[in-house]
Amino acid sequence: MSEKSPLSDNDVYDRLHDAIQALGDNTCLTPLGTATMAAALSALVNLQGCLLIAAERGDPNNGAIIDPSAL
Repeated sequence: MSEKSPLSDNDVYDRLHDAIQALGDNTCLTPLGTATMAAALSALVNLQGCLLIAAERGDPNNGAIIDPSAL
């Protein structure tokens, strides 16, 4: 079994993009489903945007992620 190589920042961005596309803009049957899908899309878009900003700044930290050890 071959070992998987680490993901680059571009790979991570692409995976987030794929996840956003996979969720799509489907209509949900319940308000709970609608709210859950909206929250998931919002979180993924936020992570993707912060990854892009951090990469362009050369910052190793994604501003959307809080380090739990710093709390």
